Amino acid sequence: MGPLRSGRLTVALCALALALAACGSGADTATTGAPGTTPPVTATTAAPPGPTSPATSGLTAPVPLTPSRPADCPTVATRAATTIAGEGLRARVPLGWDATIALVGKAAVDGRTWPYLYAGNYGLRKTDGGSRAEDEWPCMTKENVLVVLRDMGADLGRTALYASGPVWQVKPEFFAAGAGPGLPMDRGAAQHFFNAQGRGFSLYIVIGSYENRQALTPLVNEFLSGITILPAA
Repeated sequence: MGPLRSGRLTVALCALALALAACGSGADTATTGAPGTTPPVTATTAAPPGPTSPATSGLTAPVPLTPSRPADCPTVATRAATTIAGEGLRARVPLGWDATIALVGKAAVDGRTWPYLYAGNYGLRKTDGGSRAEDEWPCMTKENVLVVLRDMGADLGRTALYASGPVWQVKPEFFAAGAGPGLPMDRGAAQHFFNAQGRGFSLYIVIGSYENRQALTPLVNEFLSGITILPAA
């Protein structure tokens, strides 16, 4: 299992962007985020990121503060707890969360489609195309979190970038302020690339307030603990 390291984040984000632009065998059992199946990451295994983290360089000009919430953000409604599944992914969705599993296509490049799961404790736009994180984080408030898990396939899963195992429990120090394209500095983000079931995955997490990361991290971990990665069909 590999830690979410801010020092690797710039390289990882760039590699992911190239992989998406250009674009192992499955195990017999599912890889799950349920407690007890993956040991928690300890503080000694991660280099704490911060506002000056390299993760924020080479992306876009820093955005000082979150702009006003867009008018087209969905109305937040109380949602019952449920479980969703599809495309080799399964997730337990807590009370009040919104989540979906779908495919994002790169047909113009190579005809491939990539399964992804994205979820938040607020109403999601669920727009088509583009970067799901960039579509969804503008509707967040300081109390919200966003989790995006993308299946990058077996080919990328065999590369060095995806050599680590999954991380299903994160710590507040894993988050860096403004660590993402266009993400305001008052918000935090973390990203981890890993291999599970013979496939590569990108896990990207955004929190609505970097300053409030201590309180928001347990919300993230509640959702992560309910993710199961199933063997490839």
